[in-house]
Amino acid sequence: MTEEKPFLLMISGWGYPPPIWDPLVHQAAPVCDLRVIDPLPLLNSSGDGLAANAVDQIFHHLPEDRACYAGGWSLGGMIAMQIARHLRPRSLGLLLISATDRFCSDETRRWGTPVVELRAMRRNMRRDPEQTLRDFLRQSAFPHERTEAPWVEVLVRDADRLDAGLRYLDVTDLRHQDCSLDQPVAFLHGRKDAVVPHTASRSMAARIMPSRLDMIEDVGHELPFQRGDAVLHAVRMLAGMSG
Repeated sequence: MTEEKPFLLMISGWGYPPPIWDPLVHQAAPVCDLRVIDPLPLLNSSGDGLAANAVDQIFHHLPEDRACYAGGWSLGGMIAMQIARHLRPRSLGLLLISATDRFCSDETRRWGTPVVELRAMRRNMRRDPEQTLRDFLRQSAFPHERTEAPWVEVLVRDADRLDAGLRYLDVTDLRHQDCSLDQPVAFLHGRKDAVVPHTASRSMAARIMPSRLDMIEDVGHELPFQRGDAVLHAVRMLAGMSG
C-alpha cells in the first residue's frame, strides 16, 4: 500500500486570490494535496486583528485522518504564524514563503516598507484602487515582468477588504511572539524580493527552531508562481523535518 500524500493548506497573500495558484496546485499533485485559501476572510472588518472565527476557518479545511501541514505566503505567512499554536496537533509543520514578522520598518528595524509608504498606498487605494493594485503586482513580480493580471477588476470591487489587509500589515507586529512555534518551520524566500526583503526570513530562521531556510536566486516576491519547483522541494524538506 502506498503512503497517502500529505495535505498542505496555504494562506495566500494580499492581492492574489486562490485561483492564481491553480498551476502550482496541479504541479504539486504528485507531492501533496495543496489547497489555497484567501487571507482576507481571516481578518476582522477593520484589519487590526484576526476574525473571531479565524482558527475555526483553518480547521475547517484540515482533514482529520492524514498528515497535514499549514503555511502562508507574505500576508498569509503572518497569519499562519499568528495562529500556529492553535493548529497543533493537526498541523505537523509550517511552510512560510516570503514571510515576515513585521511588514513595516521602524526605528528598530532597517528593512521593510516604511509606514508612511504603506499608508500612502492605502490612500491611493481609495482614489484609484485598480492602478494601485496593478502597481503592487508589478513590484511583486520583480525582477520578472507581470503584463497581465485579469483578476484585478474583480478584487477592486471589494476595496474595503483589501484595505483591511493593508491595515493588518500596518499594525501587526509578531516580533515578540515566542520563538517556538511548536512545530518545524520551512522558510522560503526570493533573494530579489522587492516587497518583503529576504532579511526577514533570515532573521526569523535564526531564532525559530527547528527551522530551515532556502534562499532562491533570481526570483522576487512572486516566488510561488515563478519557482513552483522550489516550493515543492520545501514541502519535501518540511515532511522530512517532521517525520
